[in-house]
Amino acid sequence: MSKIVWKFSDMTGPDGVGPEPMLLESELDGPVEPAGQAAEAIGHPELIRLHAYWAAKCRPSCLPSPRDLNPAELADFLGNALLADIVESEPLRIRYRLVGTRLVELWGRDPSGKDLEELYYRPFRQALYGVYRNVIERRRWRYDEVNFRFLWTVIAYHRLLLPLSTDGVRVDSVLTAIYPNDPGLKRASQWRLTDDIVRIFDNLSNTAAKIKRQPHR
Repeated sequence: MSKIVWKFSDMTGPDGVGPEPMLLESELDGPVEPAGQAAEAIGHPELIRLHAYWAAKCRPSCLPSPRDLNPAELADFLGNALLADIVESEPLRIRYRLVGTRLVELWGRDPSGKDLEELYYRPFRQALYGVYRNVIERRRWRYDEVNFRFLWTVIAYHRLLLPLSTDGVRVDSVLTAIYPNDPGLKRASQWRLTDDIVRIFDNLSNTAAKIKRQPHR
């Protein structure tokens, strides 16, 4: 299991400009082992069930293909799941092909068809690329408990990433499932203000950094 804690820091950013989100704790290089070896580390009952389903679809030395997944069998999970396609490997480019209805409600918009570059502010996006790269390169499933702390708000959720492969070897998509720690967290209005403030500071930091890099006349 990996525990990831984000905090909106009052420290200045790398360019000495304004506060920006800061990764406080991370074990990004320590995923749980694949194929049930440490399934007891998964801390959410629905994700335990989803992992067992995925593991049953694995063949000897081969990962499941997206074609192996039956939507009818996944009905209990689809609302909290998304399918991410690996569009390019170098540089890594990831696009959400399908996003479940509960996650759409939680985000407040439908990110289907969008790349990570379009969806997340810079520090979180970079960390998320690291998580996906970890799954892709190791060909292993990964479970995280993620906490995002900002002012009065703590957003916590369980996340499971399951690699998929059309040829059984190269990971070309990842089935990701997300369940908030608080079952009552269902709508974007319950947390979106926090996200908007983070984006504002990130945009200000980027703008100030560009100004700083401009040559003085």
